Amino acid sequence: MTHIYQNNASFEDIYVLYQFDLSLRELVFKYLYEIECKIRQLISYHFCSLHGEQQIAYLTPENYNHTKKNAADIARLIQILSYQANKNTEHNYVVHQRKVYHNVLLWVLTNTLTFGQISRFYTLLPFQLQSGISKDFPGVNEKN
Repeated sequence: MTHIYQNNASFEDIYVLYQFDLSLRELVFKYLYEIECKIRQLISYHFCSLHGEQQIAYLTPENYNHTKKNAADIARLIQILSYQANKNTEHNYVVHQRKVYHNVLLWVLTNTLTFGQISRFYTLLPFQLQSGISKDFPGVNEKN
């Protein structure tokens, strides 16, 4: 990789650029985090409104957009959800739910998932659930 430097660039110029980059990153991260939290909440709310709060609901393949094309992805998602609900010991709040209630609620479980896993969860939901979730983001257009 070739580095091209500006003539007469001072350390202060580089530092100002660094500060700008840092501020921009913090601003973008702040709003991405808020969106991520909102999506987690909406997925849990809409899924449980339709299928109930029992752990078995999110571990049932038929509660997703179960097509031949999606079958492997749904199986993988359910494997991840099952591990998080039944075996994960990294999150005390999940262990507590499992031990005390013998049921890890979806809104509790979604906090253990990565943003990529949440995105996959949304993608695998039936259209009616995706539509309900997307209505909470009025400026975003739905695409089929």
